[in-house]
Amino acid sequence: MTGRGGEARARLKVISHNVKGLLSPNKRRGATRYYRKLRADVVLLQETHFTRARVPGYWGEGYTAHYHSAGSTRKTGVSILMRGSLHFHLTQQESAMDGRYLRVSGTIGGKPVTFVSVYAPSPPEASFWRALEDRFAQLPNNGVFVGGDFNAVMDSYLDRSGTALNRAPPRSSKIFRGVVQAANLYDSWRLLHPRDRDYSFYSNPHDSYSRLDHIFCSRDNIPALVSSTIHEISWSDHAAVEIALLGWGTSGSASVWRFNASLLLDPGLKDTMNLDLTDFFERNFTPDMAVTTVWEAHKAFMRGKLIAIASRRKRERAAETVALTTRVGDLEREHKRTGDATLLRELLEARGSLNMLLSRQVQAALQWTGRKFFEKSNKPDTLLARRLKQQTRERTVRAVRLSSGEMTSDPRDISGAFCSYYASLYNGTTATPGLAGEELIREFLSRTDLPSFSHPQRAEMAAPISTEEVAEVIKHLHSSKSPGPDGFSVPYYKGLSPALLQPLTRLFNTYMKGREVPSSDMLLARIVVIPKPGKDPAVCPSYRPISLINVDMKIYAKILANRIGHYIAEVVHPDQVGFIPGREAPDNIRRALNLIQEAKTSGRSTLLLSLDAEKAFDRVDWKYLWATLTTFGIRGDLLTAIQALYAGPRAQVDTGGFLSAPFSILNGTRQGCPLSPLLFALSIEPLAAYIRNHPDVRGVEVGGKPYKMSLFADDVLLSLTSPITTLPNLMRALRDYGRISGYKLNADKSEVLDLNLTEEERAVVRDRFPFRWCRSSMGSLGTQLTPTWEQLYSANYGVLLPSLHTLLSTWSHLNLSLFGRIYAVKMTLLPKLLYLFRTLTIPIRRADLTFLQSAIHSFIWGGRRGRLPKNLMFQSRRQGGMGVPHLYTYYKAAQFAMLSMINLRSGAPLWTTLEQDMGGPQLLRTLQWAPKATPRTLHNSPTLQHSLRLWNLYRDGDGLSPPGSGLQSLFYNPRFPEGNPPRAFVWWLRSDITELRDLTLQGRPVTLGYLRESRALPPSETFRAIQLLHFVRGTLKETPDRRLTLYETCCRRKYRGSGLISSLYSSILDATFPQEASYVARWEEDLGGSLEGDEWADIIDRTSRVTICTAVRENCYKVMARWYIHPQRLARMYPGTPSTCFRGCGDEGTYMHAWWECDMVRTIWTEVFGDLSRALGIHLCPDPWTALLNRPHPEARLTRGEHSLVSRVCAAVRICLAKTWKGPPPPRQLIEAKIWHMVLMERLTAVVLDRMAHFEAVWSPWLTTFASPASARIAFSG
Repeated sequence: MTGRGGEARARLKVISHNVKGLLSPNKRRGATRYYRKLRADVVLLQETHFTRARVPGYWGEGYTAHYHSAGSTRKTGVSILMRGSLHFHLTQQESAMDGRYLRVSGTIGGKPVTFVSVYAPSPPEASFWRALEDRFAQLPNNGVFVGGDFNAVMDSYLDRSGTALNRAPPRSSKIFRGVVQAANLYDSWRLLHPRDRDYSFYSNPHDSYSRLDHIFCSRDNIPALVSSTIHEISWSDHAAVEIALLGWGTSGSASVWRFNASLLLDPGLKDTMNLDLTDFFERNFTPDMAVTTVWEAHKAFMRGKLIAIASRRKRERAAETVALTTRVGDLEREHKRTGDATLLRELLEARGSLNMLLSRQVQAALQWTGRKFFEKSNKPDTLLARRLKQQTRERTVRAVRLSSGEMTSDPRDISGAFCSYYASLYNGTTATPGLAGEELIREFLSRTDLPSFSHPQRAEMAAPISTEEVAEVIKHLHSSKSPGPDGFSVPYYKGLSPALLQPLTRLFNTYMKGREVPSSDMLLARIVVIPKPGKDPAVCPSYRPISLINVDMKIYAKILANRIGHYIAEVVHPDQVGFIPGREAPDNIRRALNLIQEAKTSGRSTLLLSLDAEKAFDRVDWKYLWATLTTFGIRGDLLTAIQALYAGPRAQVDTGGFLSAPFSILNGTRQGCPLSPLLFALSIEPLAAYIRNHPDVRGVEVGGKPYKMSLFADDVLLSLTSPITTLPNLMRALRDYGRISGYKLNADKSEVLDLNLTEEERAVVRDRFPFRWCRSSMGSLGTQLTPTWEQLYSANYGVLLPSLHTLLSTWSHLNLSLFGRIYAVKMTLLPKLLYLFRTLTIPIRRADLTFLQSAIHSFIWGGRRGRLPKNLMFQSRRQGGMGVPHLYTYYKAAQFAMLSMINLRSGAPLWTTLEQDMGGPQLLRTLQWAPKATPRTLHNSPTLQHSLRLWNLYRDGDGLSPPGSGLQSLFYNPRFPEGNPPRAFVWWLRSDITELRDLTLQGRPVTLGYLRESRALPPSETFRAIQLLHFVRGTLKETPDRRLTLYETCCRRKYRGSGLISSLYSSILDATFPQEASYVARWEEDLGGSLEGDEWADIIDRTSRVTICTAVRENCYKVMARWYIHPQRLARMYPGTPSTCFRGCGDEGTYMHAWWECDMVRTIWTEVFGDLSRALGIHLCPDPWTALLNRPHPEARLTRGEHSLVSRVCAAVRICLAKTWKGPPPPRQLIEAKIWHMVLMERLTAVVLDRMAHFEAVWSPWLTTFASPASARIAFSG
């Protein structure tokens, strides 16, 4: 091993290494760890043994770019790995010579570069060298690096041990040297070590060393070469060869520190950190010290301690590896010099010890990786979501076009380009400056007539922040979110909250009172840019900025957002549904559908205009924002608290490892801040109010009310009439608003949907305004709006449904489990459908959903026949089913959830008012609750017509509202003509006595006396009371009163709630499918007894919660649902097939026989229950209910932890039996290995989730009774 100084200043490290096969994931993991420790930027690999049919798609952390040349057999294979932060931009790739040659060309930091990996055959082949010479002749003259195992030496005297000086060089060396010299390539190691001897390969048969592995470079790279090293031979039979160069790579890149959350897994260290923090704040919070200064100092204090702790632990972990590596290196050098046989034995022994240690480290790392899959695989989580994604977008910006028009791939220039772009965007010049701007703001706001928060509301929002508020916000933060520039992530605040809550509360209240403002570092943000699909990646606007702000500021902003969000609906008009609690995007779409129908019915000249604003959130002017907030009544401490977040914020742009210089942010609501959506909703409300109140901006009128616009944040949809008059006034309003607020309309991207314009109007609008005209549909909030009701289905479902079929087809090749496939449908496919179900209140073609349901069924069963009944698939998990979504039931649930909004007493969406105005005086809710036989007036609203048709079709059969509903209206009811309309019943309406249920008590009509006592019935209303009670008595005779259904109860709520669709779906599903799973009766028949009460529900619940691992839960469910095909069933499916036991005992192969009654299987269960008896210290006789169905053992009183142990051990046995289903029973060693694997995975998971007490309560009896194998002890000790 030889080298030269200067590596500390090196900017690029290239390694070439013959790895002698990397088919094993364990070996690949170990190789990646090895190269990362060497800090290699580029790795040239030979003899990977990859074939064209088997090339790994993922290499490991750090080396995200990898290129391969695979051979037809496993004898060859070369690869090139690139560190993700290298900023390598690929321009060309060439594979040749059956996996022996790979060339990758591109740029690094704007410099052209070519890397080549070569693996020469042994013995030498003349045809290979001729082909290689031809390939080398095509290489460029500059920026070339060629690495490989050439199976030949350049100098037979210096590069091979034991060679005499006067011995003639072999022919292979002459050919090799000639090929290299012809290509003008230079041996990088020999350049720095002209007369030294070192070797990269030891031949045991010849007892000699050779330098067969080389890295050659072109002449222009020689001045940059600062070191060349041959490392020790360790885990491969070749040594890795390394060169380091200056002037390449990522000299401008920045390393961003991030809190290591794994430190919190050590309870002792966590307690120490809490104590250190408490002591720090107690010592430093003094009257003369600013709170912000102390808080910022604590970050520096903790960062230093955490870095020291992490470094110490890293040194301790690496100490044994370093010692063994040093010993191997020393012995290898000495053996190369002397060739002593004794030294060789010592070297081989040391090398074996090093490989064993590296193997154990890789195994421990893989165990932690396995733990992650044990916990999260095949369940609705990040792992499954990533597998379902069609592609991963490149996050590193490889090249951009500068303002001069020149393309650059230099990371520094790229970073500078983005910095300039965002600095100009946030430079504070989006609106009219100075006093003129302030005057324009005052003038505009004076014409808007905005409401304001009440004094009690303002007082509550401006009250001092409590520790409980801070704790609640921290509790609900997502731990997986990336931290801001300070590196302190959410787990830091969660894990150390005992010490941080009081200082944070003190800090935030300091800002509330305006005594201090956050420092510039606290308000610093890191902007990560992500390319937008389908956009030109060479221009900065084609990237979506993701702003990462510090978590402490995010907590503060979230507290303010929670306070303002509680009351914001009272000052923001219902036109705005974006980010306002209790409002949703489907509200605006349903409203638009009705307005389109109204325009078509009336024949008035109407168009829909969708406004596109340029960087709407980023362009908000702060002077305008503060003035608007003041108009809404936000002033004093509350305004001061908000302005603290804007007291000099700055940002840096991260373009994939390169951080730009910080620049100031002088306008815009801050991206990534929880308060920003609410601030933007308040900032755009004056524009909405101005347009609503403008007499010459005319909207569609229904019932004497104009409906002009709807908003979802900055997504504005206008429904306008008289366009020749309206559009100029609208554009003036937008221009005036833009001058004060920074709002900028992209007129050429704004879209028009023509509903009833005349040819003249169409021509005038096209001539005067540069809007984009939609031919058949307009996109709005994820849907397509069409000029006619009939076109909606094809424009929306006609596009979505085929895409979902394609998605299922794409997923079919993924190796997902049964539950994983069900979760894939629920995670990705179902939300896409549900959005349209909720948004579009239109009929759906049942056949289309049935076809998609069949495709889902085929996907779940992998294209094969399903093993379980369809009813069982759709039944919910709590009923013992699989929980596969039943699409039409979800459609009905979504439609009826939307229909329930017409019953809201407060906060009803605007479309309910619109539909009320479209239908006349009869209240909407009376239409829903009227008896089915009651004749109805045809309603003008197509959405309501559809909703009521669907409602009347399914209200009885789905158990939503069978006859006798107490919600039947007393007024506008055709069966009570005296109250239709209720002109004489004003007192009753004011007293909120409007439904049948209001005049019944325990299923009987109330009396006059009851009304006088409980409702203060005035004498003047006695006659009307008699009329009403007469009607109630007649109604109850026909349909007796009953308890309200779940849906009816939901409709009686005063405010909009959440989770209604899920509740309705479950309710309709329960009414549609049988309550008892089909396998229950068969189990009771097989086991000779029936269970009482809720015992089956308890079994189903325990089966779904037996462990955190989806694979184990899936096996438990499959056994319970009788998924496995036993010999008897197979004989019925395929006549002539033997029905005897698979295991060869000769008995009839029933389901119970396969799992329990077979003598060979019974022996296993007897041994396992014997082991459990030993561990628990009580006698447990084998019981099939316990072994197969997780029922508590009937003869033993076990604690919850002890029963969990029994369930887990039995689950491990069942998994092993399933793996050997058609063969001999599993050996005891396999069962023990499975149990200990479960122990290991659950222990590691308990460490991560801080649930060691639960783990010990379950597994402690087993661990104290039986000795763990070595494989488990690796991770236990780590």
